[in-house]
Amino acid sequence: MTALFPKYDSGAQNPNAFGDKMNLRLDRFLFTLIVSLILTRSQMASAQETTAELENLLPQLHLLAPFWGSEVVYRESAVFVDEGDGKTSFANLLFKPVRIVSVETADGSQRFEDGKDFTVAPDGRGLLRIGSRIPVIPAADLFPPKNSQRSLPAKADDPDRNILFDNQHWFHDQQVQVTYIRASDAWQAPHQASDLRHSPKQSQSSNVVSRSRSV
Repeated sequence: MTALFPKYDSGAQNPNAFGDKMNLRLDRFLFTLIVSLILTRSQMASAQETTAELENLLPQLHLLAPFWGSEVVYRESAVFVDEGDGKTSFANLLFKPVRIVSVETADGSQRFEDGKDFTVAPDGRGLLRIGSRIPVIPAADLFPPKNSQRSLPAKADDPDRNILFDNQHWFHDQQVQVTYIRASDAWQAPHQASDLRHSPKQSQSSNVVSRSRSV
């Protein structure tokens, strides 16, 4: 027994060492388990809160309301570009706005004021930036010099110039979202018709109904 279990031999100077070590390991195990359970519950609660926030947000996105058939354009993405010619920076819009409802940063964290931060352009085709709070991209930065960071090669007519590029959140940080009531101009371009009956889920349900009827 001494050869196999020398630490736990009855003649050892500290016969309680094994029990003390086991208690210590058990305490550590229980502590780790409790911490893991707390973290798991916290993560689950966080995930549930995120899901609830998204569910509350979805109706505000109007994803099933086609922009070509609505008088209101919701959260259209726009970017203010400074041409560097001394004029106010301009952001193009898809339609002529009759009334601006809101202009916010793309993440919705900051709201801008009509007449203070922006105004509708005289030709009605977009917004002019008249304040300094709204993000703006200098036009020269759209085609940075070759080998610049945040860029891809190359501009078609100038091999010494790259194309501004970022695959993270940088572009999102420069964008604003514009909600506005548009002019009643008819949408002339083609648009995609939606038929939910052709979606995989609906098709599967239809096949089940068809098989059940045939039986």
